[in-house]
Amino acid sequence: MTLATLPLLIIKNGIRIVTLSLLSIYVDPGFLTGSLHRDGGVVFFLLALVLLVPVLWLLQKSDQTGSTLRCPHRDSRST
Repeated sequence: MTLATLPLLIIKNGIRIVTLSLLSIYVDPGFLTGSLHRDGGVVFFLLALVLLVPVLWLLQKSDQTGSTLRCPHRDSRST
């Protein structure tokens, strides 16, 4: 999970920059200095949490696969 945070941080910040840039180009240049730029951290933090869901799912799936493979070894050592 820790290794996934740096790439997700970069992706999240990239999405934030692109979103604010496109909004300032096509809607209003005030987005670059507006409240979404200053206080939009919560919105983009929630986006980062959504991006973590597939990572968590993959980790849980790999943990289930790994634990079923380790169980027979553990049982054979105890006898």
